[in-house]
Amino acid sequence: MLPQLVRAAGAGGSVPLTRKGEGREFRALLVSPQAAEEAGVDLAGVPAWPTAEARKKLGELVQAAADGSPQVLRRHKTAVAVLIPDTAVAGTNPAAVPGPAAMPPAVPSTAAAEPAAPPAPLPHAPVSVPQAPRTAPPTGTPKASVPGTEAAATPQRPASDVALAQAAAPAVPGIAEPVGPNPPAASAPGAAPAAAPAAASDAAPPAAPPAAATVAAAPRRRLAPLADVLAAFPTTSPASDAADRDDALALPGLSTGLTALDQALGGLQPGRFHLVAGAPGAGASLLAVAAARTTALTHHQPVLYAASGLTSADVLARTIAAHTPVDYRRLRAGTLTPDERQAVADTTQLITGAPLFIDDGTDLTTAAIASTVPDVPNLALLVVDRLQAAHDPRLPLSGPTAIADAVQALAHLARTHHLPVLAALDTDDAALLQSLAADLTLTLTSDGTRTQDGTRTELTITERDLGPLTTLTLTADLAHARLTDYTPFDPYADARDLTPAEHDALNPSPSTPDDHPTTSAPTSPPTAPQAPQSASAAAGDAGVPVTTPEAAEDAFSAPPAPAAPAAQQATAAAPAQVPQPQPQPQPQPQPQPQPAAAGPGPVSVAEPAEVVPVTAPVVPPTGAPALPTSAPAAARRGATYASRDYSYFTEMITGAVERALEEHGGDAEAATEALVKQAIPNGMELFEATRVGGNYEHTVYPETLEFLRKKTKDGVDEIWEGRHKWENTQLTERLLDGVTVSVTALDTNASYLSAFKTHLPIGGLRHDPDGGFDPKRSGIYRLPERPTWNHPELPDPIGNRRETGPVLLDGATIRLLIRCHKLGLCAPPHITESWTSGATEGLLEKFRRVLTEARNTAITNGDDITLEYIKAMYSKFVSTIGESSVNRDIRRPDWMHIIRSQAFANLWFKAHRAHKHGLTIVRVRGTDELHITGDTDWRTVFKEGRLTTELKIKDQYTLPRSRKSGH
Repeated sequence: MLPQLVRAAGAGGSVPLTRKGEGREFRALLVSPQAAEEAGVDLAGVPAWPTAEARKKLGELVQAAADGSPQVLRRHKTAVAVLIPDTAVAGTNPAAVPGPAAMPPAVPSTAAAEPAAPPAPLPHAPVSVPQAPRTAPPTGTPKASVPGTEAAATPQRPASDVALAQAAAPAVPGIAEPVGPNPPAASAPGAAPAAAPAAASDAAPPAAPPAAATVAAAPRRRLAPLADVLAAFPTTSPASDAADRDDALALPGLSTGLTALDQALGGLQPGRFHLVAGAPGAGASLLAVAAARTTALTHHQPVLYAASGLTSADVLARTIAAHTPVDYRRLRAGTLTPDERQAVADTTQLITGAPLFIDDGTDLTTAAIASTVPDVPNLALLVVDRLQAAHDPRLPLSGPTAIADAVQALAHLARTHHLPVLAALDTDDAALLQSLAADLTLTLTSDGTRTQDGTRTELTITERDLGPLTTLTLTADLAHARLTDYTPFDPYADARDLTPAEHDALNPSPSTPDDHPTTSAPTSPPTAPQAPQSASAAAGDAGVPVTTPEAAEDAFSAPPAPAAPAAQQATAAAPAQVPQPQPQPQPQPQPQPQPAAAGPGPVSVAEPAEVVPVTAPVVPPTGAPALPTSAPAAARRGATYASRDYSYFTEMITGAVERALEEHGGDAEAATEALVKQAIPNGMELFEATRVGGNYEHTVYPETLEFLRKKTKDGVDEIWEGRHKWENTQLTERLLDGVTVSVTALDTNASYLSAFKTHLPIGGLRHDPDGGFDPKRSGIYRLPERPTWNHPELPDPIGNRRETGPVLLDGATIRLLIRCHKLGLCAPPHITESWTSGATEGLLEKFRRVLTEARNTAITNGDDITLEYIKAMYSKFVSTIGESSVNRDIRRPDWMHIIRSQAFANLWFKAHRAHKHGLTIVRVRGTDELHITGDTDWRTVFKEGRLTTELKIKDQYTLPRSRKSGH
């Protein structure tokens, strides 16, 4: 091989090279630059070639050097060898030139290895240089001979690679000469290699006709029997053998770190060129980093990472962020926490000993890459990151023409070196990818939907001659600069038939109270039902209690916890009444225990340094500052929900109330009316402030699907919301028999505000014609018909509408149906189509907490003005995110449906809980009214009060009512 010849020349030797053509033989010497200068060759202005490019046209360079034009070979910008003419051997008989065989050891041996009777002018025999296989020969120029290729061929390497390696075997002074092109079949391996070539040279007829010489110099191709190919091909071992092997499940190639991709490809296999294409941001470079770090850090095999346009620091930072993992942006900014710094330190220790070699720079070419490949011993993987579709004059690997050349050169490099090569390309242009005709193309396409783990990405594997093979779903975790596997979730995988005892326990008769022990109420309101596996969906901020369907069902448990001391229930005084204002804790009317999953004990609340009891509403001072528009970083920090300080955001609400009272001279009614009119813009301002530093961005003005559009100005769209006007028909029939019952109408507090904790789609909705349900996504779902409901004692989860045919339901209603299926009440929803996006419960979470905190404070202070203002903020926020022109910041009719349906789902869970505890459900109205009757005191089931986790009495009446009462 040429690198070996270059090293031999650099060691002080001169390597003779020959090329046959145009009826004669061209001879040149490959020497070191120092030796060329000592021979009087002026290297100034001499043509220079990268070694990789010189290898492809070595025959032409030998011919040019033999004609008196020296040629310099360089690695990057450093000259490493020079081709100079060798006029003393220009007339040597081609038939007498011995061909190369297996590479002899590069150890000088002047005793047994000296050639027998060599010609006087030659210190050693020349090497015949073949025509480069990828370069078309000039017109009239015969192909160079490749003698002796059959001597050292191996089934593991392509014939072209073997021929080139053997043809480039150096002949260093003092090293045995290789045998001729047709060695005896019975030659002993240990026989002296110099005797036969010498005898052949002496016996060669000097007057051989030119035709005979041409026949003798014809290249000999190695034909690979199919059995030899099979020996090198990755196959599955027989079952009997696999049972005895530790690596029975090992991949044929190198792992990419992605299970789905490894299973589809069998890993990155030697001799194959893998082109990873994707638009900027789709993750092509992330896949390159994944393959490199998995090979080098996990499997400890050498990797050459050619970074075109990137720096070695970029590659290192992405490797650390992905392998630790840690946030890439904070890693580069140096703002990691102490624990994260320790984790990074552990990763850097691993990287220190990893065989990952980075070649970066703007002058990186495929020739430079190929010249570096032999410098990495036992190289296992070559990664090129990246080829750029747009031409950049500063980057050689950019532009369509350069990319086409690079793809062919890298594919050739993979075959000749029997090496897996992976290159990233920053485009998914189908026309460009088709023109490149890469053997294997992996195209990444992001569908724009985001989850708590990252962005959903599709990867299509295409083989040049077979077309698309398969499409995989991955997750682009841009925060940690990595790609991860995406695992679809089956919400019914763990469903099973309930035993009769379990069914009776879940559905007790009204006359038999359920003795199920009650638990304490959680701090957060119930959420949409979901499968247990999806309970880890992160909210927008750290420290949010995760709510499972089981916890949601028990969200209004009783008896209530013991009342807190009065000092702990009081709120902080207004700043005007405190001489030196200090940060005050938010009001805690009574301690709220966590959900069962977080532990049985109550949430600990930090005690304030001083608590000022407030027994009456305090009129705030005038001259409050203007409503701020962004939150300082200090106000966004906090370890847990209970101890987090939201005073900055709540002051946005109290400040607006103060200004309204000042502008209207203390007139409470006029101030309330003015605040209600400003509820939409002020609510949006507060929402945007709470989103600063959030993990998710809301989408403004996405494409509105046709079934989400109102058909008339005052009409509705096609979505079937779970809003209800339900009555217990069994009880109605009993009333006809003269039965009288006492009914208590309970009212839930701030039902829409509690429903802010629901799974909202973040991006635009995308159509899936195959349907199905993914707990990490939310949107609109089509069912061929409404599910059957056979429980007249409980409200139907999708309401009392009875239209036939397909129905369109939102994500909150679908989750409620899935929960009902888990309870054994109905069949799972059969979803035939869906329009969804990646979803999160955290989008409105901080907004909900701030409004809840301010509402609790207003209740404690008896502040009806602030209460009405907050109610207008959250209720109008819901009603104006549809097609209303009042709120131009967010138009998401799908959000409106989901929040409203979530409010009813929360009410349904209350009804189910009351039914479990022996109460009879009489009526359900809208999203906040629950009418019940029974011998059980409802206060043992729910907590009474005005907080969002409590219920209050709205009305009490007797059925049947008299006509005089109007009912």
